[in-house]
Amino acid sequence: MFKRNWKTALVALILLAGGTLYYYSDSLAQNILTAVLMINLLNLIFRSDKFESNQLSQPFVDNPLEVIVFSKDHLRVNGETVELNKITKLVLDIENGKGVFQLPYNNGGKIMFNFPAKYLYKLRQKFQHHLPEVNYIN
Repeated sequence: MFKRNWKTALVALILLAGGTLYYYSDSLAQNILTAVLMINLLNLIFRSDKFESNQLSQPFVDNPLEVIVFSKDHLRVNGETVELNKITKLVLDIENGKGVFQLPYNNGGKIMFNFPAKYLYKLRQKFQHHLPEVNYIN
């Protein structure tokens, strides 16, 4: 709730400051520059929600061993499929007490989730068995 009110206040401040500059400027170039600046600042504010929701919140999986399925040539994770020979790096670590899994260079980095840390060892064994050449990113 506070976050939304903060953004609303910031938008109002930008519009007020930009409108004042626009009203009191003498040249067309200053007016255009002020308008472009206001549009860009507002764009940054409205896009920040999209960035936060897409990048910072990862789904939580209760049992990663059930959602990670290896076949002969592919890895399937929650409906997303990747060819095994295209997986060269992956994130498999613990952060803030939770396990973290991500394929940052496959499928646009969309394959990611958090899981209970107790599964980390078994998950590493599974990947070492199926992808012994993979590099782990911490």
